[in-house]
Amino acid sequence: MIYKLIDEVSLQANFGMQDMALILKQLSSRIVEDILQEESEQIASFDLKEIRKVIGKQLPALIKEVIDAKK
Repeated sequence: MIYKLIDEVSLQANFGMQDMALILKQLSSRIVEDILQEESEQIASFDLKEIRKVIGKQLPALIKEVIDAKK
């Protein structure tokens, strides 16, 4: 999804840690929407607020891994 931001010209191809806030802002809601669309049956019993909370906690570490791997 990070590379989709580049394709949409929302993010420069040479992104790095300095772009973390922008990436988080752009991806958080997209990931929630994607999960709700793709996994709606499996997560029907989960609270949307809890899903957002888990994503909010895990996403920064995952983005950091992508940025570190890109170097």
